Amino acid sequence: MKNYSFKLSLNLLKSLKVITSNHIGRTAFRNYLLYEYELAKEIDVNLDESTYTFYTLRLRDVEINKINLIISKAKQNGLNFDRSQVLNDIISKFNKTIKNNPLSKPEIHKQRFSIPAGTKERLGNFLLDGTLINELSSFILDEYKPTNEFSSMRSQDQEDIFVVTDKEVFDKLDEYAASFGFQKGGRAKLFRNALLNFEEKLAEDSPKKLILSQELERIILEFKKIEEIDKIKNMINNYLD
Repeated sequence: MKNYSFKLSLNLLKSLKVITSNHIGRTAFRNYLLYEYELAKEIDVNLDESTYTFYTLRLRDVEINKINLIISKAKQNGLNFDRSQVLNDIISKFNKTIKNNPLSKPEIHKQRFSIPAGTKERLGNFLLDGTLINELSSFILDEYKPTNEFSSMRSQDQEDIFVVTDKEVFDKLDEYAASFGFQKGGRAKLFRNALLNFEEKLAEDSPKKLILSQELERIILEFKKIEEIDKIKNMINNYLD
């Protein structure tokens, strides 16, 4: 899975966060995208700067390929849409679908874990505010494979993280813990292992980095219209020194 950035209509932002906040919603949305969604001849989505925000989604190859295929087929019919317009249309139509057939509510569990001090701050550098638990939960359910690195916490400075998420996330950790033969404390060991793997993943593919790079590109392109290139370069270099 990879991060992809989209221009998301502000009117749909809350809806998407609800959809992606649990495993049931994410699975239903992906199934709708892959197997049910059909593109209309017109998309009523206004994406001028005052009506959208950048938003990142982690998508499988098959999902981004489906969006690309939709765009390709539209072009064959003389229609020009980009990924963001298509995604906004998908979300809008999916919302109408689940209003008629509401999603079942996930069973939520909670637990406090001890983790190496500084972990939350480092992860926060890669993620948008308030998305850590949701992104981590998705990672555990969709991507995480234990790496057999179960270091002891006894000699490390510690901090706590309070996790409130789908029961399925904890079940997945317990399943892995049993496969390694852990008894007491197995879930905590696997959680810290998942956190380590998650941080390594984010260093390569960070939602925050993707959005910041796109926003920087937009600002520079706008700045070039009113300022000389050399002056812009000097300003940027001053910030980097």
